[in-house]
Amino acid sequence: MLAALPNVERVTGAHDLFRLASDNGPATTLALMETAARAGVAVRSLSVQSTSLDDVFVHYTGHALRDALQAPSPMDRGFMIRR
Repeated sequence: MLAALPNVERVTGAHDLFRLASDNGPATTLALMETAARAGVAVRSLSVQSTSLDDVFVHYTGHALRDALQAPSPMDRGFMIRR
């Protein structure tokens, strides 16, 4: 039923905790709440999270590249002062 909501790309989860990926969060959220009300299902908690630019970067490049970019470069050691 959740996968049939408008703009839903992916549904993960089980039992009473689900995560929906949507390309239109407001439309999906509205349809979710309307569908739950019609079915008599109580939504105990709802969290909406937008995709950040970092999320998109990691999606397309993978975690290894992101982690490598965040690791200190060996060439940076000469600039670091230890106290």
